[in-house]
Amino acid sequence: MIYFGKIDKKADKIFWKENLALRQISNNITYEDYNNDGIKDLLIFEDTGGRGGNSFYNLYLVNPKNHTLTKVGDFNKIVNPNYNKKYKVIVSYGLTGTNYYQLYKLNKKHIPYKIGKPFDDTEDLDLDKKIATILKNNNPKQQIKKIGN
Repeated sequence: MIYFGKIDKKADKIFWKENLALRQISNNITYEDYNNDGIKDLLIFEDTGGRGGNSFYNLYLVNPKNHTLTKVGDFNKIVNPNYNKKYKVIVSYGLTGTNYYQLYKLNKKHIPYKIGKPFDDTEDLDLDKKIATILKNNNPKQQIKKIGN
């Protein structure tokens, strides 16, 4: 059980709690801004796949004004996520027979959706240029593809 609260001299207050099944490792909680609002969000390691090379996480967006955390649905299906501040996208890097990238954004309901198609990691790949090209060529009507589609 994960709790967020405040310990006070008069009384303890729990703002949020959730029951999560997690693999116990050290440093499995980090804080990173994933929705580009300047506030670090809560990233909790869940498990690995691909012989330990692929990591999966739960993401909770922090709202300090309301003292709430909003769980990002299906975020734990994004492999090795990283937030790219320059392009405001989540970059996934999957380690398989061929290593690949996939781009995501969060919609208004905080659900991740794919942007463009996955692309392979190659020796001559300019990742910055590739992300810029995908975003430039992305049609907003095509971008609402749920994870797994």
